[in-house]
Amino acid sequence: MNYRGTLHFLTCGHVDDGKSTLIGRLLYDVGAIPDDQAKGAMVDGALDYSRLLDGLEDERSQGITIDAAYRYFRFAGRHFRIADTPGHVQYVRNMAVAAANSDVALILVDGAHGVREQTIRHSKIAAFFGIRDFVVVANKMDLVGYSHERFKAIEDDYRTQMADVPNINLTFIPVSAIVGDNVFKKSSAMPWYKGESLMGYLSKIQVQTTSLQGVRLPVQSVIRFDNRRGYQGMLNGGIVKNGDRLQVAGSTSSITISRIYHSGKQVEEVSGGQAVTLVTDDDVDIARGNVLYPASAPICSSESFVGSVLWLDPSFASRGDVQCTLKIHNREEQVEVRQGAVQGPIVDACIYAALPVPVDCYAHNRMTGLFLLIEHETERAIGVGTVRSLRVSDWHSSDTAQLKNSASFF
Repeated sequence: MNYRGTLHFLTCGHVDDGKSTLIGRLLYDVGAIPDDQAKGAMVDGALDYSRLLDGLEDERSQGITIDAAYRYFRFAGRHFRIADTPGHVQYVRNMAVAAANSDVALILVDGAHGVREQTIRHSKIAAFFGIRDFVVVANKMDLVGYSHERFKAIEDDYRTQMADVPNINLTFIPVSAIVGDNVFKKSSAMPWYKGESLMGYLSKIQVQTTSLQGVRLPVQSVIRFDNRRGYQGMLNGGIVKNGDRLQVAGSTSSITISRIYHSGKQVEEVSGGQAVTLVTDDDVDIARGNVLYPASAPICSSESFVGSVLWLDPSFASRGDVQCTLKIHNREEQVEVRQGAVQGPIVDACIYAALPVPVDCYAHNRMTGLFLLIEHETERAIGVGTVRSLRVSDWHSSDTAQLKNSASFF
């Protein structure tokens, strides 16, 4: 079990529930907004916090969030990455891509309107992509007189509608983003609320990222150190120490680590979530897209697996078998996607690759179990998915029912 140094969280929920205003307010209060940017977000003499995140001209003209806007900041010794995602139904796929790379979901609920269909849809998509920590933010509490009863009704409704989603942690915080209540500091307007402010909670939460399959280093690039080879990439899971021996996926080769570099410095060990360079004296042919792993936790190199696909272009859901490019960690291969049962926005699929690909089940390792599907002609991303089983026999066996049931909450 390891803890990621940067907290990656996204905001999602129904349109107009105040996601951009909340994050704009949060960034402003922690001092992450430059003065000139704040001046550019003034409207009629007042700061429009939502405009601090809008990066597209279409968004500014329409007053909506279309793309996922990413912002980074540091506070109280911790790094944060925020993904502000669109609430409109037609942009749900933008939200899904952000969810696949986040640890915590901030679910915005309008205090006046309560829990709505898009609130639950976004919550369940976030759960599908492995998020287990949910912060349900009841926003616009100033519009409902800071009512404790209204806040409790939102909490009860959300818990009821999410009761079929297993193993999630729920925290509820009442706020007014536009006023600033319980965003950065505790508010005296809601003395009945005994918890922390939103920023106080985010500063302390420890998101545990499990890697049941152990250490994984998908090789991003190969460099030379004198006459030695160095392999660079983002380490996932566990710890690698100087002198450790790692296997090369899809071969019988292995290497012994002679030096380790992180952040430009030589170190004795590195842990999951860090960008590293592993140097070896062994003369082994390793290229971008290979995966290094310990013998105690082998990775499967397979030409086929069962996955769950969310089509970013909905037209592909009705095309039956789809020929495209699979991009998983730092590897790309030509594949055929054979579609099966549809579970809401999710399609079960059997994926056949031209060559063996190192993969893990997504439940065991998000880095080596999350993939993109790329259209050949345009090179645009058309789908995002997760590896659900390494046995193609599951596609035709009685286990298929279990696979489908795992996404039944859609």
